[in-house]
Amino acid sequence: MRVDIEVNVDSNAIELPPMLIIPLVENVFKHGIDKRSTENYLSLKIQSADGKLMIRVSNRVFEDKNTQQGGNGLKNLISRLDLLYGKNYTFERTLTTNVFNANLELPL
Repeated sequence: MRVDIEVNVDSNAIELPPMLIIPLVENVFKHGIDKRSTENYLSLKIQSADGKLMIRVSNRVFEDKNTQQGGNGLKNLISRLDLLYGKNYTFERTLTTNVFNANLELPL
């Protein structure tokens, strides 16, 4: 599995609630891994700009009829974001030709 991690922030200056990014990465391993493929990847980019922290997670998605779809991880993350940030955050998920992207923007 190829893993690309890019962090462009001063980690000493940013505090996040514990375990906030874990569901995004966890979903890659739950839904984005095909044990028979060499094309598995996880891309995690974290950067700050304009008073925002931007977190981008991308991975390849494989069609598997046996994989359980729709867990509670992202639903729970959204509920937690609502409690922590109200309407002051952006969370978008997109699925394009076999690539899943999750983009999270938080105020600093």
